[in-house]
Amino acid sequence: MKAGKKKREKKESRFMRSYSGAVSWIVKKKRYSFAVISAFFLVFISSMFLVTKIPMTIMPDVFNRYAELLIDLETGIDPEDKEKLIADMTEELSSIQDVESSYIMDNGSMLYTVINMTKEDDITAEQKVVNEEIFKKLRALEKNHPVESVQSAMSAGGGYPVQVNIQGESFEGLKSVTDDFVKDLEKIDGIVGVTNSMERTSLEQEIILKEEAIEKAGLNSSMIQQFISQAFFERPIGEMSLDGEIIPLAAQWDEKINTENALLDMTIQTPEGGKKLSSFIELKGINTPNEISHVDGERFLSVSADIEGKDLGAVNREVQKLISDFDSPAGYSVSIAGDLEQQQELMKEMLLILGISIFLVYLVMAVQFNHLAHPIIVMSVIPMTFTGVILGLFLTQRELSVMSGMGIVMLIGIVLNNAILLIDRTNQLRNEGYSVEEALIEAGKNRIRPIFMTTLTTAGGMLPLALASGTSGNYQAPMATVIISGLMFATFITLLLIPAVYRLFTTMSFSFSFKKNRRKRKAAALKETEAVS
Repeated sequence: MKAGKKKREKKESRFMRSYSGAVSWIVKKKRYSFAVISAFFLVFISSMFLVTKIPMTIMPDVFNRYAELLIDLETGIDPEDKEKLIADMTEELSSIQDVESSYIMDNGSMLYTVINMTKEDDITAEQKVVNEEIFKKLRALEKNHPVESVQSAMSAGGGYPVQVNIQGESFEGLKSVTDDFVKDLEKIDGIVGVTNSMERTSLEQEIILKEEAIEKAGLNSSMIQQFISQAFFERPIGEMSLDGEIIPLAAQWDEKINTENALLDMTIQTPEGGKKLSSFIELKGINTPNEISHVDGERFLSVSADIEGKDLGAVNREVQKLISDFDSPAGYSVSIAGDLEQQQELMKEMLLILGISIFLVYLVMAVQFNHLAHPIIVMSVIPMTFTGVILGLFLTQRELSVMSGMGIVMLIGIVLNNAILLIDRTNQLRNEGYSVEEALIEAGKNRIRPIFMTTLTTAGGMLPLALASGTSGNYQAPMATVIISGLMFATFITLLLIPAVYRLFTTMSFSFSFKKNRRKRKAAALKETEAVS
């Protein structure tokens, strides 16, 4: 081996000198460390106010110039009404400039619609704009056609983005409460196309008995009820074979009752002779819902609405505020449903997953460090990660959704790597005889390069995904944005926050140990005094 030339010691760069000076000031005194921690905590609290400015949804749209829609129809729709609806749907879709073709498939109580949009040079509007126009035109058909809802077959939600259930005892009370709630709901900015299930009703005839006339004629209500039942009675009596075809046989009255007047003009026998049925009953037309919905054994009406010009999260906050402020009568309650309910459940599940991941990370680090406090020092950077995520989503206006939530969970493990590098090197130097302040300064110098390298390589690898503009770009870009912004912000904060937290925790530990030793010395001195006396 040849003896190499003695290498000259490289001078520290201006950046390194600045960083070392900053860390030296932070760990110099306990109050300086506390001030730095307090400043970063205020930054974290301030960033929480930006959460309301971030768009929120359940799942981001995939803009591939293609859409699949489900059109729910009312129960018992006639074939003629369905054909007219399909014709009007085709006409409305054809009137949209960027809709190239559409196909409608009949699936009984539901119409399945496939829409192909223009591509490449023929595009005149973004798919988000085209989607909004499609929904607007199709939902406008509900005024003249028996359509219950129009929804995307590819979305995670069901039906309308805004859905509220109003529970109660009677239909009359439900209708009154619903009317009052709808008036307040329509005042919310971004809410359009408010409908409720009570609007989809059918006209029925209610039979009202004339009690005095029935009693005067020597009859009772049971006899009237039996007479009316017999008028519509039809009883199978067998079957016959005709030209090889089996034909069922049934017995019924010869007189056909198919109109209101035919029923009222029927003659019923009384002790005084035959009288018209209209002498004992009257018919009253009432509107009844096409279907009766129950939840937990209680009736409810569903109020639905569409969103225009706002994201689901912003509208969710407004609707929640309206529900909490709404004064519903006794026996009636208002609760969210549909996409709003799914969004809330999703947020709870994501928080639970986040909590479990943080606990597991703490458990692993506590075992590896063989110390209960050091994992807490490492995890002090997690709030700063959330701040970086919020700032990244706010500046890019990416949506906070399931995909970005997955990015946040992934960040929990990634951002802690840098803090672990710093803490581990600090512990090594302290074992070599360095003081706490010297160890923190030297560890920062030794680990700042690998920390930046790991951060920049991770962020660089995610950058193409964050800038993707293809069909799945809108779907995956929020997750990449979360990882890049959270990691970059947390990295820079780690280099200053971790030394401050380590310094503060170490001081508290020394203070505790000093007090404990002092108590031991006092106890020993007391015993010695007692022995002498």
